[in-house]
Amino acid sequence: MSEKLSYGNGATENSENVYPSYEEVRQQEAATSIEDIKRLGQEYHTIEQDFAEKWPDTNQRFADDPEKRQSYKKFLIEKYESKIAYNRCLAENSAKVAGIKDTATLAEHERLQIRDVGHSIEVLSAALFADRYNKLRSRLAESPESAEELSLLEKTWGIVAEHTAYKHTITSRMDAFEAGQYDRSRTEAHNRMIDHLNAMNDLAEKHGEKSFTCRRFITSRGYARDRDLYGDLGARMKSDRMIVDEYFTAAYRNRIADLVRKIEHESRHY
Repeated sequence: MSEKLSYGNGATENSENVYPSYEEVRQQEAATSIEDIKRLGQEYHTIEQDFAEKWPDTNQRFADDPEKRQSYKKFLIEKYESKIAYNRCLAENSAKVAGIKDTATLAEHERLQIRDVGHSIEVLSAALFADRYNKLRSRLAESPESAEELSLLEKTWGIVAEHTAYKHTITSRMDAFEAGQYDRSRTEAHNRMIDHLNAMNDLAEKHGEKSFTCRRFITSRGYARDRDLYGDLGARMKSDRMIVDEYFTAAYRNRIADLVRKIEHESRHY
């Protein structure tokens, strides 16, 4: 005789016909998805490390043919960008299944902060910035309906220049109140630059062009230290700030160098 099981409402059923409740299934799906998020975070770092190990070899490839060497660098960057993009897509889907909407909780599971920013895929992809920018700009310029989007794209240098000015202006001659205000304005200028890069990526994807970077970045807005128990979100934000800064520094290297020289010259007469 089969063992009878109670559902808690007076009903019983043979054990072989009992199925887990919806809540039990959802709990198991959430737990599995959290483990997936952790695994994908580790995989993300493995991809970055693998890329960093292979990148130095690109300078020896096709030593007698600079054009082929640049093509190979582009190939390698885009190969690893695709891996990161796929990894992030899976992580985003897992977060949805797990019901995770809090960035601090997600950061605690993923631990995405990059310590060797200068050798990351995200920063080195700045070598392809001009080509991607021009292709997207040409696409937007073809359509009168894209005038607003074209305007957004063309604001890029202005936003980068604003951040550069905040970053390099001397604050030692300001009083404490002025310096505090200035620091908050500088932080917001950096956040706007991060927002803008994310918007540029969205724009490229919308129009079928290559994204400028292989993932999105987070700002420091709304950061609550008391909710960041292990400091993972703070570390992620710091890493993302550094990546976006170095990305645009590489993308606009000559223009930024000229601007910094001008700022330093004017600061001497401040």
